[in-house]
Amino acid sequence: MSPATGKDTAIPTPRFSANAGPSEAPAYDSHYGKRALKRKTNSSTLRPSSATPSPTSTITSTTSTSSTSSTSAPVTSTTASSSVPPSDCSCGYVLTAYENAYYPLSILVDFSSVSSIDEFPGLGLKISTSRIGGVNADDRVTACYSDPANVRITQGGVLELVVPGGQQKGGAITGAEITSIDTMLSGHLTMTAQISAEHGTCQAQFTYIDEAGYPLAGDEQDIEMLGQTLDEGIVLTNWNPETYHTQSEGTVIPFPSPPTTSFHNYTIFWPPASSSPRLTSYYFDSQLLHTMSSYVSVHPSRAYMNHWTNGQASFTQGPPVGDAVLQVAAVAWYYSTQQVPGLPIGCTMEQACVV
Repeated sequence: MSPATGKDTAIPTPRFSANAGPSEAPAYDSHYGKRALKRKTNSSTLRPSSATPSPTSTITSTTSTSSTSSTSAPVTSTTASSSVPPSDCSCGYVLTAYENAYYPLSILVDFSSVSSIDEFPGLGLKISTSRIGGVNADDRVTACYSDPANVRITQGGVLELVVPGGQQKGGAITGAEITSIDTMLSGHLTMTAQISAEHGTCQAQFTYIDEAGYPLAGDEQDIEMLGQTLDEGIVLTNWNPETYHTQSEGTVIPFPSPPTTSFHNYTIFWPPASSSPRLTSYYFDSQLLHTMSSYVSVHPSRAYMNHWTNGQASFTQGPPVGDAVLQVAAVAWYYSTQQVPGLPIGCTMEQACVV
């Protein structure tokens, strides 16, 4: 899935620093249609954290902030049952369950501690207000746009991304999309979510190239639950960073557990560039679903969550008859950037939080 046409053209100043087998694109994937239309170290001396999140851990409402750290108190999610990292992880994180990968930055949000979407910018998140995904390849007209009215925090502390029911093909329809403000060079990205059982949409977490800075690149790494395959499984796709989405490696993996009746963790493990070999690995809770060696993203990209439809029979299907609601309890996005690619100045690996 591709972010919408008309994204911001400037690369935002980072809000957070750490001082605080190839095949042609599948016929069902609408990314290519959008592109054509748009011209689009493990050390025993590492400081252990007071928490040890596993691949199924829950997230806290904290962010790595700049030189004057301003982390909120950790809040345990009502939808998950693990402890949380210490409040001071200004020297970054070592993820012991994932090859001891090191990331200097994080966006860690438990939505039960968020009272309003107005808080998102301070958490490193942004609601899109432009087109999501591709124009319907069947009618060349129907397209979906992110509407902030479709993003809400419930009284129970869950983020909802809604595709309203009853919308018709033939023009503009609406969905919801949230993106990281920072662009990333690598990341361990987890969305804790319950998928809507309403058919006719695409529900996703993914990374996507910063088009303003790299207009000819095609980096994208996808976890998608599609109208076309919702009963079959999770669609996982890596797109060739050097093309306009004309080549990809992808697969469909059956859900290990029912996705529409409880919350599960959907994880993209995009390791640092120093990893060898560098692979993209996809997880459902603690279970490795698939690892891809081709088309690992190399250019600065943002993390996204979205929920949308364009009514295309071979992709999202729909639009949905009733409201389709993707529920997100938490996100845990550990990452690096061009500005902070590794250990922050003044930090040592021994000072990193082990999680």
